[in-house]
Amino acid sequence: MNLDIERGLSGNRDVRIVRRRLTGTSRIRETQNQTDKIFKYGKKKPRRKLPKYSVIVALNIVLLCFIVSSKRRHRHCLVKPGVKPVIEFFLHGRGSGHWTGSWGLMEILLEKGYDLRVYATKPIPSYSKHVNSSSLLQILAGEQVDEKEAASPPIVNYSLVADIMPGMSVFEILSVLRKRLWRQETKEYPFMMISDGDFPGALQSYLYGIPSIYTTHGQMFTANPPPASLPGKLISDWNHQSRLNGRSSMWTTYQLGFNHVPFLSNPLPRPRLRSEILKMAHERAARIEAYQGFQKSHPLVVTYFRDKNGERVIKFLLQEGLDVVVFGEEPTFRESLPGRLIPVSDETYFVQFMGIADGIVASGGCILQAECVYAQIPMLALYLKDDTEHELNVYMSRELKYKDGKRLIYGFSFEELFAHSVALPAEAHLFLKSVRESNASSSFYETSGHKIDTSSFIYHNELLKGMIESSDILIKIIEKEKRISMCKN
Repeated sequence: MNLDIERGLSGNRDVRIVRRRLTGTSRIRETQNQTDKIFKYGKKKPRRKLPKYSVIVALNIVLLCFIVSSKRRHRHCLVKPGVKPVIEFFLHGRGSGHWTGSWGLMEILLEKGYDLRVYATKPIPSYSKHVNSSSLLQILAGEQVDEKEAASPPIVNYSLVADIMPGMSVFEILSVLRKRLWRQETKEYPFMMISDGDFPGALQSYLYGIPSIYTTHGQMFTANPPPASLPGKLISDWNHQSRLNGRSSMWTTYQLGFNHVPFLSNPLPRPRLRSEILKMAHERAARIEAYQGFQKSHPLVVTYFRDKNGERVIKFLLQEGLDVVVFGEEPTFRESLPGRLIPVSDETYFVQFMGIADGIVASGGCILQAECVYAQIPMLALYLKDDTEHELNVYMSRELKYKDGKRLIYGFSFEELFAHSVALPAEAHLFLKSVRESNASSSFYETSGHKIDTSSFIYHNELLKGMIESSDILIKIIEKEKRISMCKN
């Protein structure tokens, strides 16, 4: 049997073709097929390798998990008599929704006497500032006010920690996990950990054997199948969010979802709102009822956009003749428009401006929508087409209606508004109509300087009637785990 070795050239690579001559015919081995592919597609791309540092850090994470698991605490003696039980609360998020959504829960835990240790991935602001009506009128006029009366302490002491964010490389994610999973031996162990969307905090609770609660509005997608009324694209988006939240919460003992829409197949509790929202809604409704008048000025709209992408939206509102209070960003355009632009740099005034606004225009986060529904403020919620969570939030909130069909939440994508040269979306017309029918800002202007007695006023919200609060379930879980973890004398 004779063998011929022929050499073929492909780019910069020599390819050997082995031919076997048998009874006048030749058979080409698999190397010939590889040669054909090389000539057809060009030079083969080298297999992509992970950076050496990523492999080293990954091995460190695995080793750290074994070390951490060996230090798991006995649950029966994490709560000691005469000592405040320790609870660790982890807050995640690049916007304001997670900490505003957890604010009400933290207030309840502090009232119940727990030693609350908060770890946040971004700074937590202080309580909202409150000034008298004359000072608020000064801010609306663009004047500076004395903020001494408005100063307030942070809701709770907290520590800043690293977070896993979209767009991070594998090496960056592993580095964050390595920092977050290690606990100092001198640090007192909690008997309960609560994670609001924070994956490293959830994983840490599992490795140390500490009971944990994963509470976030995203659990709505995990706890419920997609509603039958959803369009096909949104059904796949719902399932994607369900898998995403399922992976984040898989390490926790309990999963507690919440949402302000009561018509899900598996109804969830509504979010526990912070006390200042409850107070604002009560005072706003009492002032509107005492005024009983019509809109006498330009409607007032408050805006906030998480991703600082609202300049064109603000310009649209000004073109419609609205007074626009802008938080979070200051537009760069300088055209003379029918409306009045009122930039406010201090975001801690946001709740007080909500109380006098005829409408809110903002990104489509769940918590702000829930706050607007509770306070009965019309809201235009906008989202980017590739932000599936915000799109689903808006779609569900738009289904929330009064008996007469009136709605509070309107919404569509930024892209639809930017293309309104063809036709303004119908949702925009409905929102503008609702804002112009409101008398909230006029009730403030007309009654400023007059004290309104709100003590006898009873606030009622028909849309949320019969829904329990997420804090009720949270406290029941914590009390149960507290009994298990109590030291026995």
